[in-house]
Amino acid sequence: MIYKSKKLVGMPVVSLADGHQLGRVKRLLIDQQKMCIMAFTIDRKGWFKEQPVIPYSYVKNVGNHAITVDHANAVVRLSSLPELESLAKKSLPFLGVKVISEEGTILGTVN
Repeated sequence: MIYKSKKLVGMPVVSLADGHQLGRVKRLLIDQQKMCIMAFTIDRKGWFKEQPVIPYSYVKNVGNHAITVDHANAVVRLSSLPELESLAKKSLPFLGVKVISEEGTILGTVN
């Protein structure tokens, strides 16, 4: 399924283990070479020295109203994953670029 990044940002992230909301998606970390989402940074209540992230590999489902993960331990410190830390420092120069499927169909625009 295709989702607009605007729809994902602000979406709650929920643990399937206990039903608790772990935070809301703050930003998508996108690998520009692979053109895929690698992780979400999230906003959490409380004081955190480091940016909490959820690697996309931990995501169980992206629904219409929430993103689900198995457990709260899907949330990790950005500094614990150097490959994601470097993505977080990069800007997204491809905003406004058209997205085309492998079949050549225009799917939309990155915004």
